[in-house]
Amino acid sequence: MDKRTLIGRKALKSALEIRIKANYRHDNPICIYDFAEKLGISVWFQGGGSFGGMYSKTSNTILVPSLRPVGRQAYTCAHELAHWHYGHGSRIDCYADERVCAVKDEEEYLADMFAGHLLMPPGAVTKEFNKRSINPNSCTSVDFYKICCQLNVGYNTLLNHMLLTQKNLTHESFTRLNSSTPKSIRKNFIDFMNEDPGHVVLVDEHWHAVPIDLQVGHVAVISTNTQIRGESISKIYESDGITIIIGKSPGISSITNSDLTWSSFVRVSRKDFQGRCIYRHLEEEDDE
Repeated sequence: MDKRTLIGRKALKSALEIRIKANYRHDNPICIYDFAEKLGISVWFQGGGSFGGMYSKTSNTILVPSLRPVGRQAYTCAHELAHWHYGHGSRIDCYADERVCAVKDEEEYLADMFAGHLLMPPGAVTKEFNKRSINPNSCTSVDFYKICCQLNVGYNTLLNHMLLTQKNLTHESFTRLNSSTPKSIRKNFIDFMNEDPGHVVLVDEHWHAVPIDLQVGHVAVISTNTQIRGESISKIYESDGITIIIGKSPGISSITNSDLTWSSFVRVSRKDFQGRCIYRHLEEEDDE
């Protein structure tokens, strides 16, 4: 057995064990920031997008760049959490792009594998496809994107994880799904908007375990007529069993479907929020 396979197995074992430690199921999606804070690690969003992330051992703190895509931010936090879990020293990681960081040392590779298994453990990936009666090797790019939203990971991150690590996606399916981009997928739903909101969350009545997290200006497309409670979101479209909401201001609201069989909290943070993650949903004070 080669060394990288052994590292991968170590990472999977650790990711499942730390879920148990934090009292999270092995087959549920997680909010990685809530997860880290529950373990006693402070997570801060730091201005700028040029660095890949930072873990400070002395202050038990993780820094996440505030100007990176949502899925990349979550993966960065999980990667830095690995450095904490394994007792690595303080790290400032480079911008996490294979073109920039093509060669990684053993600790960095272990952290990458840990992050993937923590955010996308086999049980959770299988569960999210099965409960929606979706086959990853025959599904549409929209269906696949929906699973990415539920797991809060990037589209290409899940593609590569399923192809290379879990090996439950064929090369043909990978090529077909990889021909779509998140931007082209979300354009199908928000083409009526004057500007691309930058992030679109696809939500259905199988959404569970975690709130729907948006930034101000981000959009959620919900596959049901929906009632809103709260001031932090508003409807911008509703027709044919589809509701589209937008993050309006920081705060926490809730949505419920028309027959009251499903509901979810919606947490809205400031656009490109900087500061400790536990404060990102605080409502803005009225200075008047």
